[in-house]
Amino acid sequence: LYYSLDCQMTAICSDRYLPPLINDFISDGDDSNFSRLYEFSTWLYTFHYSYNDGEYAKLAMSHLWFDILRFVKKAATTTSPTEMLDAKIPQFVLFSGHDTTIMPLLVSLGIWDGTWAPYASMWNMELYHIAEPHPNYPSAKAFRIIFNGEVLTDKVNGCNSDLCDIAILLKLVDPIATMNLRCEIEAVTEGSPNDLHIAIKDKQVVHHEYTAAFVVMISLISFVLGAVVMRNVGVSARDNIHGSCLEKSLAARDCVTKEARSGISYGSIEGEF
Repeated sequence: LYYSLDCQMTAICSDRYLPPLINDFISDGDDSNFSRLYEFSTWLYTFHYSYNDGEYAKLAMSHLWFDILRFVKKAATTTSPTEMLDAKIPQFVLFSGHDTTIMPLLVSLGIWDGTWAPYASMWNMELYHIAEPHPNYPSAKAFRIIFNGEVLTDKVNGCNSDLCDIAILLKLVDPIATMNLRCEIEAVTEGSPNDLHIAIKDKQVVHHEYTAAFVVMISLISFVLGAVVMRNVGVSARDNIHGSCLEKSLAARDCVTKEARSGISYGSIEGEF
């Protein structure tokens, strides 16, 4: 069922065959088997996005937010398009992704409604310079989030209007916007023995002191075992070829010719070791 969603939607949207059991869709929100399977598949695929305050989504989107904020922070240092041009800061940046990129991105902002992102969805973030001092925009910079034509900025925690101070955005996503995450799994139980908490610490890559030695040891063992096995295979193949030649009442050159036609030669077998 994990990937049934794509099969369902491509079949129904292109008027292809659907099994009779789920060929009962009428309209969105109906109680058809098709809709029920669609909703279950969506939940199965996206449950982990929002679980534990969206920790998975925040981790998954850390690299993307890092790239986005690189441009946001540069643009925030200017006050006009002219300054941006002079500083060679792009006024428009396009990122291309999937539905499974947009949904966790929305989750990381706390504004996803649980609905699967439609085909050809568009997520926009606009930046504004506030020319006149305003108590709602102490940094004189504001942002606006739009998803498929709907303004969602007021749904961001700490925002209450279409425009919101950029400091709120940075406070929300700057801690997760990094290319180097240090992730440690802590066996902590809170409320349920099955709870698993992932702690993000120091924004540094973990270096375990025994990792390199362990990898080298495993590699050497694999190499030795592989060499022994392949040597035995090679010897067995060579013996079979010798036996075949001895058993047959063919001339030696005929046997060699036959082996050459089959692509087998002692040189090629032994040369691999």
